[in-house]
Amino acid sequence: MKKYDREKKKWVSIEEYEKTHKPRDKKMCRGGKPHDFVLVLPFYTSYDSTYKYHPEDYYKIMDERYEFIEKQRTELEKMGIKDRGWNRKETRLFICAVCKKQEYE
Repeated sequence: MKKYDREKKKWVSIEEYEKTHKPRDKKMCRGGKPHDFVLVLPFYTSYDSTYKYHPEDYYKIMDERYEFIEKQRTELEKMGIKDRGWNRKETRLFICAVCKKQEYE
């Protein structure tokens, strides 16, 4: 099997391709340093001039909302009512300050 080498503009063998194109370690950022991940708001949220750049507060409130809805769901189940709605825990978005790599937790 062959791979296309864009620099040579021709098809080369896999061994020859791997000699010229070394795979990059995805755990390392630019300069061989580890990523500097910073917690940020999700992309589907927006903010105005009153926002103080504390995404921890947003995620804390979303966790409280999740726990409140779960508590209400268990109370409804005790009464024999099955709720078919969904409730999900908010995933945290981290972005590297240098290369903008995204990671969810």
